[in-house]
Amino acid sequence: MLLLDTLGIFQWTDIRLDQAASNDQLAAQRAAWRTWTLKPEDLDVQIWIPAGTRNEQTPASHRDFAVRTADFTADDWGYLLNLDIFQDRMGQLLNDAFIKVTAEGWRSQDQLHPQTAITRSLI
Repeated sequence: MLLLDTLGIFQWTDIRLDQAASNDQLAAQRAAWRTWTLKPEDLDVQIWIPAGTRNEQTPASHRDFAVRTADFTADDWGYLLNLDIFQDRMGQLLNDAFIKVTAEGWRSQDQLHPQTAITRSLI
């Protein structure tokens, strides 16, 4: 199962209550948990965070996740920018620019960036 937790609700699911560092809130949760007739169940959880968002509180077990923008299609860019690449004028412009860049390459300052194998596969 893949769960995208955009609100950070499940970010600590890989820490068991009986193994967590002691603080008042966790101690209260452990005490309540022990009164229930439930047995703990190990979860096979891998937590992925957006690359570049790691800080000193981020557990070392969390993995970085990144998406290569070179793998995006014109439709992906349209979705990301909330543009319909077929009906919106801005979406059509985005689609035309995408096709031009992926088919012909692009120029920055005085350097030509030719079409690559990645961009050829997108058109």
